[in-house]
Amino acid sequence: MSLETLYSQASIQCYPVKISAEIDEKMRQDHPVARLPLRDGFQLYSCSMSETLLESQTIDISGVLYAGRKSTVYAGVCNYGGKPLEIALKFAKIEQNRPEVEAYNKLFVLQGKTIPKLYGMLCSDEVGDNVINCLILERFGKPLDLPFCFLPREDLAQILDHVKAIHALGVRHDDFAERNVLVDSDGQYRITDLTLLPHKDEKCGWTYVFKDHVDPKYEDINTEAESSHCEEINSLASSMGFWDRGWLSLNRGAYFVRKDEVPGMPPQYIINNITELRLNICPEYTADDFEALTILFYQEVQKLMATHGQTVEQIKRDKNLIAYSLHKPYMKMFFKDTPFRPTLVPTSDGCNWVYHIEDGYEELLQLLNERLEERNQLGL
Repeated sequence: MSLETLYSQASIQCYPVKISAEIDEKMRQDHPVARLPLRDGFQLYSCSMSETLLESQTIDISGVLYAGRKSTVYAGVCNYGGKPLEIALKFAKIEQNRPEVEAYNKLFVLQGKTIPKLYGMLCSDEVGDNVINCLILERFGKPLDLPFCFLPREDLAQILDHVKAIHALGVRHDDFAERNVLVDSDGQYRITDLTLLPHKDEKCGWTYVFKDHVDPKYEDINTEAESSHCEEINSLASSMGFWDRGWLSLNRGAYFVRKDEVPGMPPQYIINNITELRLNICPEYTADDFEALTILFYQEVQKLMATHGQTVEQIKRDKNLIAYSLHKPYMKMFFKDTPFRPTLVPTSDGCNWVYHIEDGYEELLQLLNERLEERNQLGL
């Protein structure tokens, strides 16, 4: 559809954009590279590419949600059914927004559940290289700020079932990544930044329901999933970590162990949440010792969480102290004739390390030994 045809079919509904000088200045300071097309009094009009569900009104801009090379997404407030409604306004050139609005129209039944609700597509009256338009979308949550592999299976299942629902209507996501998944404070998810890409098959053959398989017994892919016939979803679920195929990756892939051979280990997403361990504190250690200590560490993590109710955040905070607590008994068991004299020890808060040649080492070593004795008495 040409721009001339598009504008000739536009209704007379007008949506002035209101942006105060204070907010405009703040946005330009916070997002200096953003392509900000707005100015106070900027005019938008409804157009025929998508039904506009908002009555003609002024839209107040309150900030920037996202600023990228090709688009800018603003936070705004408008009136919807007599009540204030928080919305997201995505400004981009018309050739970029057109495929997205087509995808939203095709996925209409999923709006407000799987994808954000689309309230309409508005057009500017500018011409030439400055022609932009605007998608008015439900403002929902925030972009996911964790890698998929850090999420519990329940969350991965919800996201993957959303992808399944989109595929079922013959649409694929062109750029599926964490930044295009929104999550709210209740742990509900939406898929965003859609583009109308047809599924390679007329109808996606995926039948596996992820939310019915969150129990750990389904962590290894089964024949039901393998027979669902969609390579893209199969590959996506594997890369996100929904299936582990019986293996655990430890210390960011330094070691791999079979779950059935190493009992008492936490789920993979817990392991992923804990950053790399520092275990090279005794010169006597070999590669085999590092692997054994890594396994002992994660078994200790599982015990602390399952038996003593510690959270992932507590474990992450104390990981250096937890790891250190394993060395002395390990040395006593496997290096009986060698005194425990580590080359470095964690500080009392566990955030840093002190080498044996630094000031304060002896005091820290004594303090840590006392704390280890206290932990042993408490059964930790």
